[in-house]
Order: sequence, then structure tokens, then C-alpha cells
Amino acid sequence: VVSDASVSNDLKQKHKLLIKTLQRRLVTLRQIRDVLKQGDVFGAVTKAIGSFDLDPGVLADFLHNTVLPDRRELFSLSHAAQLLPFVRKLIESDALHFVLVGTQSASRLCNAFSEIIRASLRRAGGEAAAKTVDVALDERVRRAQACYDEFRRIYMVLMAANVEREREKEKGPGGEPRQPRAHSNSLASKQLRMHLELLLDPADRLMAQS
Repeated sequence: VVSDASVSNDLKQKHKLLIKTLQRRLVTLRQIRDVLKQGDVFGAVTKAIGSFDLDPGVLADFLHNTVLPDRRELFSLSHAAQLLPFVRKLIESDALHFVLVGTQSASRLCNAFSEIIRASLRRAGGEAAAKTVDVALDERVRRAQACYDEFRRIYMVLMAANVEREREKEKGPGGEPRQPRAHSNSLASKQLRMHLELLLDPADRLMAQS
């Protein structure tokens, strides 16, 4: 039998750990804010994703409270390529807040950069056919391809979550319907799928759905 004192001590320890995590997160977010004040967007993004393994909440709070992905004069394709792998990890999380922030951020990034990605990849095909060399274009294409590949992976995550949701509609072992994940069919998820389906090639969409 677990004593009341043991339960109380356990709760106190968890509370202390939570307080330390939130205090550390606040310090990091203030550092990111100071970097942004200096106009260093790359540094701010690097700081946010650098804290991901220790506390994904730093990146989630940063993305939730920033308008950077909507400011094309400040946020570039390079920043998007740097950020997207970690946005995908948020979407893959079991924490609802992380999933929603990741989904909304991916949708904003796809909406902002899909035209540039498509144009860069089309132009790269033309340059390859003409056998010409353009170093600046090659670098832009590399970033565009990195973004496209991450968006394709995110689409696969969404399709897998959709399949899981359909399975969870079935009756559980005790005869009761299992509770589907709250985020698997959210409005944000549907909007992101719509943006991705406009960007991705039909073959890539079909492969993700299979």
C-alpha cells in the first residue's frame, strides 16, 4: 500500500521538476527574444531548435508566438529548411499542444514557400536539360528540395494518423469504442493536408496514402 506521505513527496518532486523546466524555458525564450531584437533570425531559429532535445516546449512556444513564417522579408527558404525537420517532430509528438503548434506552423510555411519550392524545382529541371551551371540556383534548389522532402514526410505522418484514427473508431477489447486522438482530424490538420496536396506531386501523395 502506498502511503499518503509517499504520494505527497512524489507530487512535490514532480512539481519541482516542472518549475525548473518552465524557468529554464523562460530563460531560453528571453535569450531568443534578445537575438531577434538584433535582427538575427537565423540565430533565433538555431537557438530554438538547439533546445529541442532538452525541452521541445521552447520551440513550440517560439513558433506559437512568432509571426516570422508570415514575414517573407525576414524569413527565408533557408530558415524554412532549417526549421521543418523539428516542426515534423512536433507533429509526431503525443502532446496535443505540440501537435497543434507543429501543424499550424507547417501549414504557414507551406503556404508561404510552396510557390518558391515549385518554381525552383521546375527551373532546376530546365537547367539540367540545358546542361548549364548556376551556383546560386543550385543552392536554392538544394534548399527547396530539402523543404519539399520534409513536407512529403509530414504528409506521410498525417496520412498515418488518419489511418490510425479510422482504426480507433473500431470497438476496443471490452466492447467500448477507443478514444481517437484529438488532433488526428482537427481543422488545422485538414488545412495542412490541403496545402500539402497542392504542393506535392501526385505520385508522392499516392505513395504516402498507400
